[in-house]
Amino acid sequence: VAVSSFGKVARALRRCGVTTPLAELLRGARLGFPSETAKQPSEALLRRREYLQRRAEAVEYQKMVGGVSHDENDRERVGALLPGLSVGADMLVARFSVSIVCFMAASTMGFSYQWRLAAGLLGAIVIMFVEMVLFVIRQHHIDEAKGPGETAAKKRR
Repeated sequence: VAVSSFGKVARALRRCGVTTPLAELLRGARLGFPSETAKQPSEALLRRREYLQRRAEAVEYQKMVGGVSHDENDRERVGALLPGLSVGADMLVARFSVSIVCFMAASTMGFSYQWRLAAGLLGAIVIMFVEMVLFVIRQHHIDEAKGPGETAAKKRR
């Protein structure tokens, strides 16, 4: 009901001699709307909605992953990285394990805590140099196996 309708009702009440304000008359009143029974959508409409929702999700997914490319060279690139990752993990594990071994060896010899830490650190430094030498030797053998043309092209890149 529009506000102007309330004004018309208030004027009509004043003409009739009712002196009670309209706000007083409406206090505690509730607006009543007839309840409509909810219509059940048809089976065809439900299937159509489901189809459109799946289609919208598929379009959204394609937008999300559309920029991702699947090169054939991806497997080769990842395969080329695995030996390097293996060597890196080997270096980390070797440093950690040798430092623990040196720390424990120093503790069995009765050294103080500071000397044990120094022995562990020294062991980690020594194994780091050993691993670097092994890495250089391994890389040299890999480069020799590839041949001179392939390594020269690699160096130019």
